[in-house]
Amino acid sequence: MISQTVATILLGISILSMAAAQLLAKVRIVALIGSDTGLSWLQILSICVTDSVLWLVGVLIVGSAGCWYLAMARLPVSIMVATASVLAPLVAIGAYIFIGERPTPSKLCAIALIAVGVAWLGLQSE
Repeated sequence: MISQTVATILLGISILSMAAAQLLAKVRIVALIGSDTGLSWLQILSICVTDSVLWLVGVLIVGSAGCWYLAMARLPVSIMVATASVLAPLVAIGAYIFIGERPTPSKLCAIALIAVGVAWLGLQSE
């Protein structure tokens, strides 16, 4: 059985690799397809399935899930779920930094609320 420290590290790897996969998928799909809405879903699927970068995204997602389930065996679910809620703000912040997407004021408020909630749960669990 893995230690709690290793489980916490695996949880962090899971969250970060999932965020990286989402950002990489966004950038790559936009680069491959652009804003061409005239393509059918089958054409889009065939473009995506044949792209090696999107296969890397799939590997990141599978690795993230593996780390998640290994961590789940050792950490309380209350910590797992609270930590997983950081994923959406992390992706939004990453999109701002790396892609230049500007979050709306309502998204900024949501990010702040999630951060406060996770911090609050973290303090209560100690």
